[in-house]
Amino acid sequence: RPLRDTLGRALARDVACVRTIGYFHDDALFRGSRDALRADLNATPPRRGPAPSDIVVHVRLCDAPHHHYAYYDLSYYAPILDELLAREPGAIRVVSACDAARPGVVRDLLGAYAAATKVEAPPGDAAAGLVADFRYLAAAERLVVAQSTLSFWAAFLSRAREIHAPLQA
Repeated sequence: RPLRDTLGRALARDVACVRTIGYFHDDALFRGSRDALRADLNATPPRRGPAPSDIVVHVRLCDAPHHHYAYYDLSYYAPILDELLAREPGAIRVVSACDAARPGVVRDLLGAYAAATKVEAPPGDAAAGLVADFRYLAAAERLVVAQSTLSFWAAFLSRAREIHAPLQA
């Protein structure tokens, strides 16, 4: 209930009209409500979170050929990662539900960057894994996200000093 009340207050105060095209990837809808949303969600950081210099990358729908998300392959991630690593070296932590052994973006990232490792969620049910992934993403100081609701909310509620995201279409 508190989260619903916070969203209602945010929408009533911050926007005159709400139009969506399938997702809420627009921070203008929630501007001024970040601290209240953080408090309502009471998101605690993961026990083993990323180091401040780590670059945390979220990959969504990465397995080729069936679940390949065409816009977010190495052509999206590599230029960002190359720039970030040149400016401030760090480990690359890949957060994804995708299997790193299967063809796709996760395997490509791990093969292209020696500093890249996949963050493994603790064993358990799928919902617990999503929560662990969300908490890890939200704890990052350097974050590279995909067009994903999980990415958006983790970035929006984080205290990251750098967030790299695709342009909103």
